[in-house]
Amino acid sequence: MSTNNIGINETLNPTVRKGAKKKETVTSDQAEDFTFDQLKYVWKEYSLAIRREKRESMYSTLMNSNMSMSSDYQIHLEIANELQGKELEVEKVELLGFIRAKLKNYSVGLKYSLIATEKMEILDSKGIFDKLAAENSSLDKFRKLFNLDIEF
Repeated sequence: MSTNNIGINETLNPTVRKGAKKKETVTSDQAEDFTFDQLKYVWKEYSLAIRREKRESMYSTLMNSNMSMSSDYQIHLEIANELQGKELEVEKVELLGFIRAKLKNYSVGLKYSLIATEKMEILDSKGIFDKLAAENSSLDKFRKLFNLDIEF
C-alpha cells in the first residue's frame, strides 16, 4: 500500500525513477571559451551581489580596479592599496568559484598588483608659498622687493 506522506526512509534513500534527467556534472578540467565582455558581465553580477550584502568596500574594489585578462584566462587587477589586496585574498575563493561556475571554465585565475599613486600633501599657506617659490624664483624676489608679509 502506497501513501502520499514522505517518510525518513524516502528522504534518506530516494528512489531513482527511470527517465529522470541526469544532472550535468561540472569537472575541474572543464574550460569553455568566453570573451572579455562575458567576464565583465559576470564580474558586475558578482559585484552587485556584494553590494546587496552591504559590503561597499569590496564592491568599490571590484568595480573601480582596472581589470584585464590574458589569453590563458588569468584575470589581472590593478588595485590602489594593500588593504584592497587583503580583502581580495579573503574574497578570492568565493569570487573565482562564482566566475568559474558562471563561465563554465575552471582554468580562470586571479592576480592583482598595486599601482603607484601619488601621495597627497596637505599644505598650509607657508607651504604653498614655499612650493610656488621653488617653482618660480621671481615670486620670492617680489615678496622681498615689496616687503610683503605672507600669512604664515
